[in-house]
Amino acid sequence: MSDPIVYGFPRSTFVNIVRLILTHKDVAYHFQDLEPVMGKPDHLALHPFNRVPILRHGDLTIYETS
Repeated sequence: MSDPIVYGFPRSTFVNIVRLILTHKDVAYHFQDLEPVMGKPDHLALHPFNRVPILRHGDLTIYETS
């Protein structure tokens, strides 16, 4: 299975917490910067509430809810 993907933007504390945990657990992951598309259809397709972080691994997508 491929590495998980963390979506967000680098200066977000919440995104950095996810990245820190994955690094601490020695989990290889890819980071996708969403800052240029925040609030646009590309971002809303991943998270309907227009927030970050988003974690995708295979067919599973996990995101924060309000």
